[in-house]
Amino acid sequence: MQGLNQILVSEIGINSRRRSKPKQYNCSICKDTGWVNVIGADGREACRRCECFKRQKAVRALKASGIAGAFQNRTLDNYIPKTPVQADALKRAKRFVEVWGKYDDMHMNFLLLGQNGAGKTHLSIGIANELIKKNVLVRYVTFHELMDIFAKAKGRDKQIHTLIDQYKKADLLVIDDVFRTTIREWNGSKSLLMSHIDAMFRIIDYRYFQEKGMVITSELTGDGLLDLDQAITGRLLEYARGNIVEFKDSKLDHRIYGE
Repeated sequence: MQGLNQILVSEIGINSRRRSKPKQYNCSICKDTGWVNVIGADGREACRRCECFKRQKAVRALKASGIAGAFQNRTLDNYIPKTPVQADALKRAKRFVEVWGKYDDMHMNFLLLGQNGAGKTHLSIGIANELIKKNVLVRYVTFHELMDIFAKAKGRDKQIHTLIDQYKKADLLVIDDVFRTTIREWNGSKSLLMSHIDAMFRIIDYRYFQEKGMVITSELTGDGLLDLDQAITGRLLEYARGNIVEFKDSKLDHRIYGE
């Protein structure tokens, strides 16, 4: 009997210690509820979202954007211009972010064109990251990735519509390296693969009529894009007046000449 009593006392002690152990929360302020109580100017108690909820929302948005982890730390603040053209590009990028959504008649596209290694991808992701902080729904995709999506869904229109819907309907779409590795030589002249023209036109045409913004980077110049396809390029240029930067100096390539 004595042994049974000892066992019961021991079990009670263990359970008591388990109950008394404080629960661990990721956020000690709201205790992981996402809400905190505040006193308003009128003296009444009310609820508002905790700062941790805002941070978690930003993290989820960044993960959903398609921006690879290695690029997520690229911002407009840590883009270092080395030439007047790069400084002008940074100034225009910051202005684009600043006025986003403020004016109904704002030109919604931003084009970064020309020389490889000038920091076009950095600037485009910097714009995306800044707008994600403003709760703008952003999607980032490289042109190569986009073409892979279409290739895998070839002949299955319903699947294509489902796959590209996120790129058509995002508030801002960033397409990096447009028309790279898609140009073919034919009788001494360059042309685009028809499947790639169709893929791009579906997305860009939809966004054009819905007045949804895009950030486009390409190693081609504006004239080079027009030579390849006037319909697609015309739609991009029309809503990018004042937001077109062309890099033409080969010494801008930081991958060759250093940071």
